[in-house]
Amino acid sequence: MQDVLRSPVIQNLAEEEVAVTRRLGELGQELGNTHPRLLAARAELVEIQRKIAQEVNKVVQSLESEAAIASAREASIQKKLNELEARLGDANQAEVKLRAMTRQFDADQQLLQAFLKRQQETNAQLDAVISSTNARLVSPATLPVKPSGPPRAVLILASFLLPLLLGSLVVLWLEYLDPRLRSNEQLERALGMRGLALIPMIRQRGVTPALYTQRNPNSIYAEALRLILYSIFYGGSGTPLTTLVNTINSTQVFVNGRGDMGRTAFLTQTDIVIGHEFTVSEGKRLRFEFNALNLFNQKTSRSKWTQLNRARTSAEINLATTDLAKGYNYQSMINATSEGAKAMSPLFGMNDWFNPGFSGRFLVKFIF
Repeated sequence: MQDVLRSPVIQNLAEEEVAVTRRLGELGQELGNTHPRLLAARAELVEIQRKIAQEVNKVVQSLESEAAIASAREASIQKKLNELEARLGDANQAEVKLRAMTRQFDADQQLLQAFLKRQQETNAQLDAVISSTNARLVSPATLPVKPSGPPRAVLILASFLLPLLLGSLVVLWLEYLDPRLRSNEQLERALGMRGLALIPMIRQRGVTPALYTQRNPNSIYAEALRLILYSIFYGGSGTPLTTLVNTINSTQVFVNGRGDMGRTAFLTQTDIVIGHEFTVSEGKRLRFEFNALNLFNQKTSRSKWTQLNRARTSAEINLATTDLAKGYNYQSMINATSEGAKAMSPLFGMNDWFNPGFSGRFLVKFIF
């Protein structure tokens, strides 16, 4: 115990422990339990106590080494004493040596007892120091063997995917903000009408649509024109014909219900394309082609005039004050206009649109 207290290192650490303990008490009254300064003071106190325990262990180990040496010496002396006792009767000189060795043994035994006592005191002091602290070692700290940062492969993958994602979002946003119409579906949503076809632009300078179609009859441009023609032609086939009355509100009214005049005629048309190609030489060909539209010249009526009165203010009726639920006589209202009987359209019920007549085209194309 005295050796531990006489150690200058332990004395300095004890003084630091007292100072840190006093500061810890002051901080505990002024600050909260989780304040960084209070936590730092507690960590410092734990570190000092660890150093004190380490120094005490060093002193104890030194005393244990000295006790082991003394024990070894005692065993050696005891061995020699036994040998001398066996040889005691041989000579007085041996007896003198035996007495000397006995005294030496007694001195070494006393020294051993002193060492053992000091060891006990040191152990008691160490127990008191360890039991006086409220810190304990949960698990020893281990040094890291590899970096703790993110994997390099993840960073490389993110550096490629993130710009790609941002670029895609920017392109989609610019596409969303673009007011131009790019498809037939967008055109139908914007105008509320069904689109027949989309005609691509002719990017050849000085070439008219007719000339381009003649030179490229199988192109997308020519196919779009044919699609529009067929859509217009067959679009009126079987369409309900309804009597329409014009009003001053620029609204046409179905006075007799939809389809009261029947339907348009079933439209048919016979087209024919005949072509043949001759090989003139290697890599050179000559093609003849004949294209006929409405081969049999079928002049079928496509529609009829369905407006009962003329489309002008003096011939239009006014339904603003009419109770439509009670019904009304549109004939009398038309006759009551400023034009009277002349408000009736003379075209009503007449055919107003006919199938185009026969048309043909002969094509000669030299391919090289």
